Amino acid sequence: MHKQNNIFHIAKSKVFLLMAMLCMICQSVFSISGDSTTTRFFTIGSISPTSQTVFSGATPATISLVGPDVSGYTYKWMLSTNGTDFYYISGATAISYSPTAVSANQYYQVEMTSTTGGANGYSPVATVTISAHLATGTISPASQTINYNTVPTLLTSSGATGGIGSYAYQWQQSTDNSTFTDISGATTQNYTPVALTANTYFRQKTTCGSETVYSASVLVTVYPQISAGTISPTALTINYSTSPGALSGTVSTGGNGTYTYQWQSSANNSTWASTGVTTQNYTPGALTSLTYYRRMTTSNGATAYTNTSTITVYPQLVSGTITPATQTLNYNTSSSTLTAAAATGGNGTYTYQWQSSPDNSTWTNVSAATSLTYSPGVMTVTKYYRLVSTSNGVSVNSAAATVTVYPQVTTAITPASASINYNTSPGLLTNTRTGGNGTYTYQWQSSPNNSTWTNISGATAQNYTPGNLTDTIYYHVITTSNTVAVTSNSATIIVYPQLVAGTIAPSSGNIVYANSPGLLTGSVPTGGNGTYTYQWQSSTDGTTWNTIGGVTSQSYTPGQLTVNTRFRRAVTSNGVTVYTSPAVFTVYPALQLGNIYPDTLLVNFYGAFSYTSFPATGGNGTYSYQWQQSTNGTTWTNISGETSLSYTPKGTAATAYYRLRVTSLTFTAYTNTLIAIPPLNGGLITINSPTVASGGSVTLSSVQVATGGGCSSYTYQFQSSPDEYTWTNLASQTVSSITKTTWFRRLAVCGMNTVASNSVRVKVVNTSTFTPDTTTGAAAGSQTLIAMPAYPAGLDPNNMNYVRTRIFTKPGITDQVTADAQTGVYDVKQMTIYIDGLGRPVQTVAKQATRDLADIISTNFYDPYDREPRQYLPYTDNLSTGNFRTDAATKQPIFYNTQYGNNESYYYSNTIYESSSLNRVLEITAPGKSWTGQGVGVSQSDRASTLYDSVVIWNIDQDSASFPLQAGYYIPGTLYV
Repeated sequence: MHKQNNIFHIAKSKVFLLMAMLCMICQSVFSISGDSTTTRFFTIGSISPTSQTVFSGATPATISLVGPDVSGYTYKWMLSTNGTDFYYISGATAISYSPTAVSANQYYQVEMTSTTGGANGYSPVATVTISAHLATGTISPASQTINYNTVPTLLTSSGATGGIGSYAYQWQQSTDNSTFTDISGATTQNYTPVALTANTYFRQKTTCGSETVYSASVLVTVYPQISAGTISPTALTINYSTSPGALSGTVSTGGNGTYTYQWQSSANNSTWASTGVTTQNYTPGALTSLTYYRRMTTSNGATAYTNTSTITVYPQLVSGTITPATQTLNYNTSSSTLTAAAATGGNGTYTYQWQSSPDNSTWTNVSAATSLTYSPGVMTVTKYYRLVSTSNGVSVNSAAATVTVYPQVTTAITPASASINYNTSPGLLTNTRTGGNGTYTYQWQSSPNNSTWTNISGATAQNYTPGNLTDTIYYHVITTSNTVAVTSNSATIIVYPQLVAGTIAPSSGNIVYANSPGLLTGSVPTGGNGTYTYQWQSSTDGTTWNTIGGVTSQSYTPGQLTVNTRFRRAVTSNGVTVYTSPAVFTVYPALQLGNIYPDTLLVNFYGAFSYTSFPATGGNGTYSYQWQQSTNGTTWTNISGETSLSYTPKGTAATAYYRLRVTSLTFTAYTNTLIAIPPLNGGLITINSPTVASGGSVTLSSVQVATGGGCSSYTYQFQSSPDEYTWTNLASQTVSSITKTTWFRRLAVCGMNTVASNSVRVKVVNTSTFTPDTTTGAAAGSQTLIAMPAYPAGLDPNNMNYVRTRIFTKPGITDQVTADAQTGVYDVKQMTIYIDGLGRPVQTVAKQATRDLADIISTNFYDPYDREPRQYLPYTDNLSTGNFRTDAATKQPIFYNTQYGNNESYYYSNTIYESSSLNRVLEITAPGKSWTGQGVGVSQSDRASTLYDSVVIWNIDQDSASFPLQAGYYIPGTLYV
């Protein structure tokens, strides 16, 4: 058998029968399975007590099984902590069970088994409930503050908890939070105290069974009773419509120490109204009747009032009236006596003072005029009089009496002067007249000279408007009032001269499309008032004119024009506008030049190349051309004489820029910019010594960097060669251990191009030294002296072929006759080249070329191979004929022997050629014994071109408009130098 959810199951075979049994206050459902003929039932007793409550840790009372038939069983007590799952209590097999001390809810039950039939059942459950000890509730609010003699808010208790049994409450109070007394009738959970006048503490006493607890006390603070203070003065008498001054109030006391004030007033000391003033003190405004005042003080919602201050007010002081109230006098006559009635009101005692005013605003006391009557006497201006009445320090003024004096008659014209445009009206001339009795008659007059005046017919109104005027004129008016006639000032009307607009220069012009016609100069206008404003206008048809925004100057520079356009200038002076005659401009088509291709060329060093442009279009069809050049593509200069469509520049050693400018009318256009890039130049190098001893060293250095090739930077590689043909790269510019003659050069690399510099040679010499001859005596040369050949006998110097060049330095030489007449050395420079039958120069005579104005003669002699093996130095024979010399063979050595004291003899340089038809030079020696005389000079050798020389091939076709084109490089070894 087992129990599950208060259902007990008893296992039997075959037949099952479910029975239910109701046992007193609890129900158990038994499921009994078995043979229906073998099942029997018995009555289970009750348990006592069925429930009990104890404090935690206490021991519950003994629990017993009771009933009419509980004997004949065995007993097993069971325990549960949740009322569902029960467990046997060890040793608890009696009909009663005494539980041990408990700290949590417990449930107890007895299992009973019949000692005769073996059937069993269960008792009802006995419950033991654990209760907490009694705890008091919390009172809220925990504290509060109230005004004197008011009721606190409800004191609310959260209620007691715990304990065993019901709760009994008793509220208590104390004035010192120490000794508390019960409050009669205050036995509910919450409590509302009565009105309090002193601080009071409250608490709640709770009783449950044997336990009594007290809540924490709460304080009700009671503010002191409010005292409103006093105000002074308590009584005061004042004049009508004056202020009583300050009403002073003492500071209020009591309450919570924070006070608000409200002053109140009353006309009967019974019904009060707020004045809106909330300060401690108060100054009322002007009063006109008896008034009472008091101050109300409020603190934390409580209100109190001060004593009352009574303010008594005298009746309003009223001045008497003056008669007569008005009178009118002629200028400089006497007025009648002024009489005033006595004053009323105030305190009944009065003093008087007469006053006068020129404007009824600013008043002055009249000396000795202190009675109720006053006589003003003779008057020339209008005045006002009044009587000042004073009572108890308050003064009031009577209504003013007016004595009107007609003013002196005056008349004036405005404007007094005016300047008007030619043939216009000056407009209305206004006559401002004053004085008199206000009734006037008028007569206008005019004058050409401000001296002789003539009545203007019909001009008898106050104002006058003249007609259109062309000359300066003067006007005045005669105004009459009450028989008095007065003449006004003269009004001068100046008439400006007629306005003339001026002219525009140029009055017409021709320009190219999208260009400006330039400055349009407007002349200064004339006439008008001399002050002018301008507005320029334009028109494309001469009929419709458009204002040019913002162009208001005397002259104007139009912007670019694309159609024929007219311009005129509007001139405004003093509101009058006139126009100049229009300036007419014809617009031709846009000036254009085509582009030239190619725009970038790699040119031969010092070679020639040409550019050709297509003719210009647009403009007026007449063109002038000018080629320009630049070193930077920005700053351009004209190329003298180059004014055609084609240009062949001289070769360039640096990148050069070219363009063609075309001019039509005053306008220009340009071709694209052309760039000529010279070929790469390897630059120059030098060496620190041309000779070294065997095993010595030299240092290579740069004399000139690489140029050309279109590069801004270059890379370099120094090389050496034993034969100036086979070259090897060097790791350094300092070369050591030289044992034989060696050549050096430097490669310059620019992009894909490489070129070599000059070659320098280092010779290896022995250790012996050479000391040059420094004596002044003649030194014999080691070479055979070759004298200058003499010209053939019978040579006619006057029958020679020659080319004579005369360069004129004198200005103004423009014709042949004048040129032939010039002989002065400072006017013309003459050089004559005499040639043989083969067209070769044989003698050159520069006339008067020395500083002594003698001729300089140079000679030329040839060998059978048409070469000049010797070049004899030029000389002078102190003659100045400018003609051929037949005695050069004798005069040349005489000239130099004289110069060098016969210590020299080799007055020529020597050129040695190779023995071939190529006539390549092997050696050149300079003039003199030390060079030609000793056979010392500059030797030369040839070599074939190499890869590093990068010799460019240029091709050009026969078309005159074509340009040279680069066609690659020569194959190494196909050229030589």
